[in-house]
Amino acid sequence: MDYVRSIISWNIANATGILGNKSEDPEFVKTISTHNIVCLQETVSEVAINGFKSYSNLRKAGKGGGVTTLIHKDLVHHCTEVSTNEPKDSTISANIIVVKLCIPGSSNSCYIVNCYI
Repeated sequence: MDYVRSIISWNIANATGILGNKSEDPEFVKTISTHNIVCLQETVSEVAINGFKSYSNLRKAGKGGGVTTLIHKDLVHHCTEVSTNEPKDSTISANIIVVKLCIPGSSNSCYIVNCYI
């Protein structure tokens, strides 16, 4: 698989919260595994799923927040940016991940942006 089959974006409201570690939940892993790009918001902690490269950007202060982008290991890609915008007044905080995907047989590429504000 070297092409984008499907993308899912999901606010999972804490990857290791009261309902347990989502990375170890068979239903969660089964759902995630049917896609090859997964954008998760409010992850709070790292998320790792077999067969995927994981890029996380977690909020450093306060409750909630954080994003994780999972890219299937068969997709040619490069993580171009993992950044956090935390202004001095702390009124707005944004976690951002940008992943560049190469399109096989082409000089074109596209960008996947995962953001939580």
